[in-house]
Amino acid sequence: MVFEKKRRYHNLDAMRGLAAICVIAVHFRDYFSPSAHLAVDFFFVLSGFVIAGRYERELKEGIGFVPFLLLRLNRLWPIYFVGILVGLFQILLLTVIGERTQTILDLILSLISNTIFLPSPTYFFQDQAMQGLFPINGPAWSMFFELFVNMVFALCLFRLSTLVLTMLAFVFAAWLVWAGFHYGTLNIGWEWPSAAGGFPRVMFSFTMGILLSRFLGSQPVWKHSYAAPGLGLSLMLLLLVNANGEGRVLFDLAFSIILAPAIVALGIFVEFPRQLVPAARFLGYISYPLYILHRGPLGIFKIFAGKMGVPSSVAFAAFLVLIVASAYVVAKTVDYLWIEKRKTSKRPSEISAAP
Repeated sequence: MVFEKKRRYHNLDAMRGLAAICVIAVHFRDYFSPSAHLAVDFFFVLSGFVIAGRYERELKEGIGFVPFLLLRLNRLWPIYFVGILVGLFQILLLTVIGERTQTILDLILSLISNTIFLPSPTYFFQDQAMQGLFPINGPAWSMFFELFVNMVFALCLFRLSTLVLTMLAFVFAAWLVWAGFHYGTLNIGWEWPSAAGGFPRVMFSFTMGILLSRFLGSQPVWKHSYAAPGLGLSLMLLLLVNANGEGRVLFDLAFSIILAPAIVALGIFVEFPRQLVPAARFLGYISYPLYILHRGPLGIFKIFAGKMGVPSSVAFAAFLVLIVASAYVVAKTVDYLWIEKRKTSKRPSEISAAP
């Protein structure tokens, strides 16, 4: 993660990779990381911080909405499309072996809409349609909200003064609190019944990221320390918290409104020592492909591991090794075939809502 080739945020890179691993854990077994749905709120804060630091000045200087959006699509879509293909393969395979039923109409309409970052409409007229906005590749729901807030940022948020943005953050926080108590959790936005809840999640967290960029983005590192990875481990421990009942929504709100921005702020100032930088870079590099690619292979892997009687913990460890290696290979391949070949769009080390 780099702004204008002056400063790399290795700790933030590492944290997004660790958060992505927690997302995989909760999708493998709910009890492996019960609060991992909050990783998305963390990603949205990071996204606001990085996008504002990377593009706010360029937008003020007149880069334009369309060129900005094309830059974002150029960054997100290639690996996203691989995730759609993998998800489609999973659906077809599970349908063939009798582990899933899927109507042709649902599949075609979901494939078309999900491929272009739009939610599937089939929930509203298919009797057995999935409730998820992105049934082809579940984690893609956050990319829909990522692009939505990116467009809002390029249209108006970057123009607003810090005072107005701060006032908006309070408004969005109140909206988020209402949504949390309305649904009883912040594990919302990914399915049609709670789709509206995704908007306060992304608007508050992204706005907080912009404010962090304005207040702290130009600050120097306080300290390079071997204790720096402790922030990432603390983040993982928070995502392991198992809260129930009213405690669920209270913890979710505390994390999203207070803890996620605070962890990002601390990650700006406390950095990895030189010896640990390669590990941080690796975690940051694979975070987005890890997040967006894991759901399809996981659906297949869990079924066959279950039929073979492999213990859940062993199966998860094996899957994690396989998906990390696959994510790295896909990222390298996309870099070579897409990013490096497009000289008009140099790729910054950015983060999206996926890790």
